[in-house]
Amino acid sequence: MALWPLPYHPPMSLSRTGPAWRLAAVAAPLLLLVSCFEAPVEENLDLEVLKNGFVHVVSEVAITRLEKESNARLERRLAALRREVGEGQDAWARRFAELEPVAERFTWEKRLGTLFLARRSAVVEPDKLARLFGDTPLRVTYTVDEERRRAELSITPGPSSRASRGERRQVEAALGEWSQAIARYLRAGRALFAYTEEHPERARACFGALLTDVLPDAEKATLPPLGDDEKPRVEGLGKAMEEAFQVLLVAEGQDHSLDELSRLVYDPFPAPLRLRLPAPASEVEGFEKAPDGGLEVPVLGFWAALSRLEGRWLAPDPLLVYVKQRRAGTELDLPGFLAQERRAASETELPGEREVREAIEETLSPALTYHAVWEIDPSAEPGLPWEGR
Repeated sequence: MALWPLPYHPPMSLSRTGPAWRLAAVAAPLLLLVSCFEAPVEENLDLEVLKNGFVHVVSEVAITRLEKESNARLERRLAALRREVGEGQDAWARRFAELEPVAERFTWEKRLGTLFLARRSAVVEPDKLARLFGDTPLRVTYTVDEERRRAELSITPGPSSRASRGERRQVEAALGEWSQAIARYLRAGRALFAYTEEHPERARACFGALLTDVLPDAEKATLPPLGDDEKPRVEGLGKAMEEAFQVLLVAEGQDHSLDELSRLVYDPFPAPLRLRLPAPASEVEGFEKAPDGGLEVPVLGFWAALSRLEGRWLAPDPLLVYVKQRRAGTELDLPGFLAQERRAASETELPGEREVREAIEETLSPALTYHAVWEIDPSAEPGLPWEGR
């Protein structure tokens, strides 16, 4: 069985029994978004340090327009957020109001009259940056030493306070069930890896059928059919993958995905944070290197945790490859995928639910501190960052 295009074949769902989320194969359809696995609300925070040490703060809030508007709770959540953003009453509006910026700008974009993107920008004096995080458990200090031409940022996180007690119970229960789902996926993945190692000439047929959703049409048209003994192997892995990625999807009657809730529980940052510096950092602690060369704070949530474990038990990991392609809206290079060395944990090394859960939990704690030091030019006149853009 292939992973069919999700808008037409959502075989798995999230249901609730009592106060906790349940992962179950039931008939209620999953609410799928315009871009598969896209969260209903995506928030980002960029801190671009200017040459003179001032900071260009940018927050973005992207609100998804749903393909099918049948989930009243999620619709109410998104409508309320659109209204708050439009009226300047959202959390980011309140945070920016505390900054007393040197300059600021607010832009939004609509499609067919519906707000889908809001972007706030402000240039802030160094001694006012900490105000941005006044409603968070983050202790932030930012200092500029003009004589030494040196700037230093330190962020010390406390426990996340963004989730309610009920949401914490939901996530705690879901983590156990999701760990079971991941363990089942790994067993099914190892079985297919072992089969294609014994029959390497059948790897293209098996992995092509498994990942057909993200293949170019020309590649799909030339895939050989599966044999009778191969279909249950591919179907088993496909079903296990579908169960595993449910945490990214919003169920009917709910207004958050489990992955969103997990970030409220574990992540003390109000949004994924990226830091761009005017010069290479001479000291870095806690931050990770971002793809664009800047620094970033790792996201703390279910899916981010699993992604950081990529390659530990399966490499390449079909589940993570599939979700990456769907999120990016790109097609998979199947020959390139097959050319990679395939590695799977042995039967004795495969983790059970407890081991999966422990591995995930190990990646869900923030660093003790996020710290960076870099050089500045106090005499620089950088102008407004958005001029000419």
